[in-house]
Amino acid sequence: TQLLQSGRKQSGLSTKAATDTFLNVAVREGLMAEVGTSLKFPHDQIEQAAYSLIPTEQRQALHLSIGRTLWGDMSVESLGDRLELVVNQLNRGATLITDPNERTRVAELCLSAGKKTMSSSAFLLASTYLRQGILTLNDDSWTSNYELSLELHSSCAEAQYATGNHAGISPSVKPIMRNGRCLHDKL
Repeated sequence: TQLLQSGRKQSGLSTKAATDTFLNVAVREGLMAEVGTSLKFPHDQIEQAAYSLIPTEQRQALHLSIGRTLWGDMSVESLGDRLELVVNQLNRGATLITDPNERTRVAELCLSAGKKTMSSSAFLLASTYLRQGILTLNDDSWTSNYELSLELHSSCAEAQYATGNHAGISPSVKPIMRNGRCLHDKL
């Protein structure tokens, strides 16, 4: 980030132009590879080395920024195959989200990613997305977003059960028992 800002200031380029210039140099030097319309690190060690250059205290903010950029104002349906990528980036910076509306939208994305991975029988990954969605919920979610809260907790309990993590079911079920509006919701 600092290198990009420094290069942008010295060259007089916009942030996008400076980013494009740096990425073109990285491709030319073999540090990045073009894969279709995307760029990818050709080796895990190059990716790890590049990541280690980002100051630890800036990583969460960077992940959140990447997630927000990838997400934009796209609907869950239009994200398609990018859903998990977006959710992973947002989750890595979720503790920095302070806007209650954004927290709710991220929790909804986590629910969608959890359901998508559950439909592929990837229950462990699903439970990770669903637990993060629960953590992202606002404190008053059982009042302000009852259906979302119920669905996240129920789906998380289901994913925990499917993975055989019976101890992990209780943290999802207890809030349902405490906040469920009717017997049907509690079952």
